[in-house]
Amino acid sequence: MSLTSDDEDLDHILLAGVQSPGVVTLSGHDRSWKWDKKIGDGQSGGSLELKGSELTTFTATFSLVNDPSSDVDEVAAWDGFSRLIRSSVEAKSPTGLDIYHPDLARNQIRSVVEGKIGGMTHDGMGGRQVVVTFEEYSPPKKKSGSPSGSKAASHGGASGGAAGVDGGQFGPPTPDPNQAAKDKLAALVEEANAP
Repeated sequence: MSLTSDDEDLDHILLAGVQSPGVVTLSGHDRSWKWDKKIGDGQSGGSLELKGSELTTFTATFSLVNDPSSDVDEVAAWDGFSRLIRSSVEAKSPTGLDIYHPDLARNQIRSVVEGKIGGMTHDGMGGRQVVVTFEEYSPPKKKSGSPSGSKAASHGGASGGAAGVDGGQFGPPTPDPNQAAKDKLAALVEEANAP
């Protein structure tokens, strides 16, 4: 089955361009960020420095069927697919394999290596399951820095600012660099609306 934006196939992953056999269920494919928190002694609040995106570890559970009456043997297809997964770690140096599933793409998981392939389990009715742990492969890219204040601080609220941010325990509000332009625009709108 082909994957299109209108009819995305959620039952399979594409790994190095090869569609997985059976039906896959993904879990743990969350995206998280690493922050360095710095809090001074005897102080309230602190600073954050972004260290980058955490590498994701997630599982893919493959449900396979072997049904000779309908000429379906996903278990045999699994043997070849598991060799593809293992190829990511069996070379001289680990090699990331491109991966695609709509839910992985939403969290920008694009390349993986094998973390662990579990043993095949049987359900007693001809079905089998294999759980694979994938490790995200993502070469390092520089991405760090400290956040520059919340959006609430520059927009204010009903009380004129977020508690503890503008005029609260952290000092006076941060000046709006666009305030002069906003004032001029307000004056022009008022002039245009005058009778």
